[in-house]
Amino acid sequence: MVKQQYKNALRSKRLIKEAFVTLISEKDISQVRIKEIIELAELSKGTFYAHYQDIYGVLEDIENENIERFTAYLSEDPCESLVDDFTPFLNKMVSHIADNKEIYKNLFKSNVALAFLNKLQTVFVDYMMTDTTMLSKLKSEKEAKYFFTFIAVGTASLIRQQFLSDKEQNLEEMIFILNNGILHGIDSIRIK
Repeated sequence: MVKQQYKNALRSKRLIKEAFVTLISEKDISQVRIKEIIELAELSKGTFYAHYQDIYGVLEDIENENIERFTAYLSEDPCESLVDDFTPFLNKMVSHIADNKEIYKNLFKSNVALAFLNKLQTVFVDYMMTDTTMLSKLKSEKEAKYFFTFIAVGTASLIRQQFLSDKEQNLEEMIFILNNGILHGIDSIRIK
């Protein structure tokens, strides 16, 4: 009995999240109504409120699931030797987002995207801070964290911009430019 209730709860939450994602792909989150979610999910209002307080609870649940999935994806390969090349890290990050393009695109375009970007940036920084080779070659852990935060904020914003653009994306070129910019700073784009 309890096992069946658990399965039903998981199913209900999945249907609510799927309906929510469908709706935010069509309009801004501020225009999404609980009534629309429950109609699309074919659930009752009581079922919605058994799992979520409001639509922002649904959004947070979706964000957290994607952050957990991204963190697990990154942890499959330890971070090493960023001091010489950020390309493997950038490839891993961009490929995960590209593989989950629709959900990320919807999360990036919502008017509450800043909170999600902050969560992503924290994952980036935490991952980069595990590179002991890089940390040993920098002056201090504090400076490393500032540098990694700078990289994470810029990278996350650029990725968001690329995925929201209607133009065809050349992700390999973006990764190459980002890697050069990170490793060589302004010298990588200065006219010689």
